[in-house]
Amino acid sequence: GLGDAQAGLGAAQLDARLPDLTASVRAGQLADAQGNPGRTVSGNLNVKAGTLGAQVSLPLRDTSAAPNGFALSLSASLPLLGSGRGAAVTQAELGAAQAQLALDSALQSVELDVRSRFDTWMDEQAALNAARLTDEQARAALGSARARLEAGLITTLDLQQAELTARQSALNLTAQQNAAALAALALAQATTDLDPLLATGGPR
Repeated sequence: GLGDAQAGLGAAQLDARLPDLTASVRAGQLADAQGNPGRTVSGNLNVKAGTLGAQVSLPLRDTSAAPNGFALSLSASLPLLGSGRGAAVTQAELGAAQAQLALDSALQSVELDVRSRFDTWMDEQAALNAARLTDEQARAALGSARARLEAGLITTLDLQQAELTARQSALNLTAQQNAAALAALALAQATTDLDPLLATGGPR
């Protein structure tokens, strides 16, 4: 959008600078005794439009008696009491400024989104480390409970409670691993390091 607005501004500025000038030249048998033109070559130039044209006229009748001549015409349009070109440039400048503001706003939005997803990923990583530590402690407690049961220091119910705690910590660890992985995918998508269709399983 900013590129289009800048291109429009450049075109408006160029239109304001170039004069509305048209020139044409015509040479050859401009007219015979009856006023009919004969063999002629003509060209025209429009400065504002940037166009150059040429034309050749070859009548079928005999034009040997027609005299040769040369004609040149020049026309220009100059504003005396103001022009709409200045307003067009001002409008184009306003459009370019609005496009720049839109781009700046989009960049800020993307930066905030990336920062937010990065903070979420850091929180999930911290929670994952805590879940790993809890799982290690639960598994160590389960091993200790089995040894103490063999030594007759605890009951079977105590061992079952340790096993339940170990299973819960393992499930919590798996859930936290998934949460951390999703946070990493969201961060990679926000930083364009990931094809967004990969996260949805869509076609590439």
